[in-house]
Amino acid sequence: MMRTIKSITFVIASLISLNAYSQTTATAVKASNSLSANPLFIAMGVLTAVLLLVIVILSGVLRTAVKTRIREIMNSKGIKTLSVFLLLFASADMMAQETAARSSLYESAPIAGMHPAGFYSLFVVMLLELFVILWLCLLILRIIVKKEAAAAEVVAETVKEPSFLNRIVLQKLLGVTPVEQEKDLLMDHDYDGIKELDNDLPPWWKYGFYLTILSGVIYMISYHVTHTSKSSLEEYNEEMAQAEASVSAYRTKMALNVDESNAVFVTEPDKLENGKSIYLKNCSVCHGNEGQGLVGPNFADKHWIYGDKPGDMFKVVKNGANNGMKAWKDELSPVEMQNVIAYIHTFLGTNPPNPKEPQGVLVEDNAEATAAPADSAKSIEVKS
Repeated sequence: MMRTIKSITFVIASLISLNAYSQTTATAVKASNSLSANPLFIAMGVLTAVLLLVIVILSGVLRTAVKTRIREIMNSKGIKTLSVFLLLFASADMMAQETAARSSLYESAPIAGMHPAGFYSLFVVMLLELFVILWLCLLILRIIVKKEAAAAEVVAETVKEPSFLNRIVLQKLLGVTPVEQEKDLLMDHDYDGIKELDNDLPPWWKYGFYLTILSGVIYMISYHVTHTSKSSLEEYNEEMAQAEASVSAYRTKMALNVDESNAVFVTEPDKLENGKSIYLKNCSVCHGNEGQGLVGPNFADKHWIYGDKPGDMFKVVKNGANNGMKAWKDELSPVEMQNVIAYIHTFLGTNPPNPKEPQGVLVEDNAEATAAPADSAKSIEVKS
């Protein structure tokens, strides 16, 4: 390294002497101007020295990083050869300047107080130095790239192989690509340093999609081509029919199959007694103990708001009325509601004290009144 620095120093000293000689021979045609006061020469000399220093530093880095052929190229013999070449170039330049001192070139075209031959000599030296710096940088870059590639290969060789279970779950089912193989999936585009992998869809997603296609084909053939399966409407109607049959069987078994379509005025004393107890408990507060009417209408006259038939009365007790009467279907069984309307019908034609004024439509002919015999009606004692 010290021999390299000495050779470079010798080259610079030779160039300075050469330029001084050329300026001395030209004093007859140019105002005297020493080299130390020439700004262009000082700038070019400093730049040349800096470039030489960069070359020395890069050479040291390269000699440290490389132990084979590149070190042999950058040994002291190579530097000595470069120094001899620069000295020969300087000698040729000296002869050129001696000849130019007698010519009119320097007299007509000086460059910032420097002879053109000296200026161009320094310029060529700087270009050569820049070329050497570029060459050294490329060599160092190649070494770095090769070392990184070798390190990556070592890491790839030392990566542990995934277990059999991981290969089945991660690769076969989830479709996960191993990290060491992701470089093969990188796409060309780049979004602010973010790169995208060209991964396939996960196998479980593809298999599920294929299954939906297959199920759709089976559904279309079964429901719309062969009609071997029932539509949703058909299934609904069938289930509703089964539910109604079950409810009807339950009502028949429990004697609760009474509704507004088949309700009658019963005449059995025990049923009328049950209707009386329900009436006194729930209905008398609005209609009076003897059916004379309070808030609700009078049951003793022949005026009816919603009808006097068993089905009409059963429907009102079951679903309620618009005048404020509540629905009793959630509190009374169908049989109990039939017993209540039968007991209410016994008030017809009686003369209770303080009857409420008639409401609704007058019904003269009540064919259903004969359904409950008079003796049965009179046998139920109405308590005030």
